Amino acid sequence: MANAVTKIEEIASSSSSFTFTSIPATYDDLMIIGSTKTNHTSGNNLPPNSWYSRFNGDSTSDYAFRWYGSYDAGFMGPLQTSVSSIEVPGCASSWSSNAGWGHWWVHIPGYKDSSQKSGLMAGGWSQDSSTSSGSFRGSFNWNKTAAITSILFGPVYGSFVTGTNATLYGISNA
Repeated sequence: MANAVTKIEEIASSSSSFTFTSIPATYDDLMIIGSTKTNHTSGNNLPPNSWYSRFNGDSTSDYAFRWYGSYDAGFMGPLQTSVSSIEVPGCASSWSSNAGWGHWWVHIPGYKDSSQKSGLMAGGWSQDSSTSSGSFRGSFNWNKTAAITSILFGPVYGSFVTGTNATLYGISNA
């Protein structure tokens, strides 16, 4: 059980991406909680409702992810290996000028350890009562042994809109 949770940084963004930088190696785990929406207006299915993440500026094919869940059109559950980022649902788009948002969290245990990194994620989104909504949970790996010192987030399509935000927390177990 965590003994202390410390807010490290909060970012509010209306751009094509945002990055937590200079993450200190003074915690045991990291937790990120966010709310996202894009200006993308074409279609209401999964790709427009997704964001991606990379660690330490690494865009090589050293990531893998698996998530599963449901949305208004059915079940979802891809497994991706040897890809250049972690792609995650949980980001609402501006399809049909709706008021929906995506809300999510990511937990990264042992982010500073000298082993490959893995983590957990969960979230959901709601466009409006007549379009896409869904929820998911999953896991990911980053096949590098470097400590995580920066984390980039970007939408798969479009740019984040005003109100998009994420907060990075450090968790100490001692």
